[in-house]
Amino acid sequence: MTEPILLFFLQKVDTTNGECTVTMGEHRECTVTMGEHGECTITMGEHGECTITMGEHRECTVTMGEHRECTVTMGEHGECTVTMGEHGECTVTMGEHRECTVTMGEHGECTVAMGEHGECTVTMGEHGECTVTMGEHGECTVTMGEHGECTITMGEHGECTVTMGEHRECTVTMGEHGECTVTMGEHGECTVTMGEHRECTVTMGEHGECTVTMGEHGECTITMGEHGECTVTMGEHRECTVTMGEHGECTVTMGEHGECTVTMGEHGECTITMGEHGECTVTMGE
Repeated sequence: MTEPILLFFLQKVDTTNGECTVTMGEHRECTVTMGEHGECTITMGEHGECTITMGEHRECTVTMGEHRECTVTMGEHGECTVTMGEHGECTVTMGEHRECTVTMGEHGECTVAMGEHGECTVTMGEHGECTVTMGEHGECTVTMGEHGECTITMGEHGECTVTMGEHRECTVTMGEHGECTVTMGEHGECTVTMGEHRECTVTMGEHGECTVTMGEHGECTITMGEHGECTVTMGEHRECTVTMGEHGECTVTMGEHGECTVTMGEHGECTITMGEHGECTVTMGE
């Protein structure tokens, strides 16, 4: 079933002047556009839009399986696999040193995992738990539990744990090489500052907003708003934004050379965007 789709896809890419429309079933139209530098955009229809854009040196293979599995492979220097399983699971895998896996499970779980030197896992569980884990030299875990608990853990040379419990307790633990300043404001604001190059600010607002900011070369902002919105932003060269909105929207954005946006909207939309030399956008609709 997948082989004819692959052949058709490749033929269209080779024989058009840069734009091509592939129809994959009644509500899953697929548009493939090849740009000036070899960019490839794939858009899938009304209830399952999927846009994939890849840069100058990135081969692209898309396979649609019997149970809606979707595999996207990106070329020699950064393979990328996207799989949509029987229960809506979506897995994105990137190359040898920057593996990235996004999984949406039976209960809406979403896992993002990045590679050997910067693993990043985002999990949204049955009760809305959200876990973000970053790699070997700067592990960062954010967990929002059943009662709104939020735990942030950072790595070997500046461990930082922030826990917000049932009554909004806030615990900050700092590692071996990082100064820590905690300030509690009029409305419950909490500011945590870590060293010269890794400033970290946590702010608790009037409606439960929580902002975490990290320093000059790796700014990280986490905001939890009135409706449970959560935004994570990382610095100048690795911006990362995670937003969970009123309807469970989740956006992840990574920086200048590898932007990555993951959005899960009201109908389960999921968008993944990658950077300047290998943009990749994946959107999954209702």
